[in-house]
Amino acid sequence: SSRVLSRLGAEPRLVRRIRGGSDAHSAEDGRPLVLRLRTRDGVKRVSVAAGNGHPTLDALQRAVLAQLRVPIRAQRLSRRCSADSAEQLLGDAKAHVPLRELGVRNGDFLHLTDLRSENEDGISGSGSIRTAAMAATSSGATRGTRGTRTTRKRTWQQIEDERVAREVKLRAPPAPRCGFVALDRAASKSFADYVLDCEFEHMRIAWLYGRRASKEKGILVDVVYEPPQAGSEADVRLLHDDRAQAELRTATALARALGLQRVGWAFS
Repeated sequence: SSRVLSRLGAEPRLVRRIRGGSDAHSAEDGRPLVLRLRTRDGVKRVSVAAGNGHPTLDALQRAVLAQLRVPIRAQRLSRRCSADSAEQLLGDAKAHVPLRELGVRNGDFLHLTDLRSENEDGISGSGSIRTAAMAATSSGATRGTRGTRTTRKRTWQQIEDERVAREVKLRAPPAPRCGFVALDRAASKSFADYVLDCEFEHMRIAWLYGRRASKEKGILVDVVYEPPQAGSEADVRLLHDDRAQAELRTATALARALGLQRVGWAFS
């Protein structure tokens, strides 16, 4: 306690340092003043150089501009989150006043409001929600009878109604023409293994021969046939020479003899 420290002969500066207070940094030692700013994105630390004397509010604003990228005109610094009182708001009129005269010490918490984000979101500093029309206009508010600026507000029910009106409702898709496709494991594995062995260095195409399921709307693929072709990394083309045409006629005749027909194609 302070009584025990007084018995030990501790100086007031030591007491303030133990409490995390103001005089831990002074203008004479040349160390920067560190302040913690509560922002919309969390707590940010700002270091203010002492310079030739005690740091001023103007130096703090320049530090916020350099370290947090917030323009000076868009800065609103206050001691509390709700800066309704002029005493809590640190304005431009006090720009050249030392921070210690404003009651700001090393390690203190201040509140920083970026006026640019308020204009984008349509939210005022007091927490009221402005309409989109007000955010789009340059005035942003209407004049009252006494010349004061009044803000139009919306209720949470109105916001909820707008959200519901903008919802996208998904409907069930139409009935498919094909309910399922079942591939023969050995045939599909052979095609996949060949593509893997080639390490996908060139494209491949294959005809699928199969039959329709008797009860369900599905396709049963029994044969995966790769016609004569020439592929590269970019494309693939089928060969139409005499040898390729003869092989294709043989494959088609064999499929008909087995009761199969061409039901699709596959590519890699």
